[in-house]
Amino acid sequence: MRRFDSAEFARIVLEQEITEAPVVPAMIIQFVKKLSATDLSGPLRTLRWVWSAGSPLESSIQRAFEDLIHPTGCVAQVWGMTELGWVSTFKAPQCGVPGSLGRLLPFVEARLIDSGGR
Repeated sequence: MRRFDSAEFARIVLEQEITEAPVVPAMIIQFVKKLSATDLSGPLRTLRWVWSAGSPLESSIQRAFEDLIHPTGCVAQVWGMTELGWVSTFKAPQCGVPGSLGRLLPFVEARLIDSGGR
């Protein structure tokens, strides 16, 4: 898919019975707006594990999206998805707590730095 198209994405998820997908919040927001108001949520019911990265995902949006995927499915907000940095914060099948980036795995350290380098 050259450009994200929610209908095409949903069709592929349903057709291929996809269970895991990395996404960005803008995709999740688009699905929540389009699918929660209609009866079209079925195409995403095979998704059991969804990683969201790129920007923060509002807790209410995360919960609404979780209602569109498999009943036992979950969404995890992760850091550094493109660099695979998220593997230091989540161990599948740990579900993400809305608004949280998860717990660090044992023997992993992290440091938060503000825009001033402090």
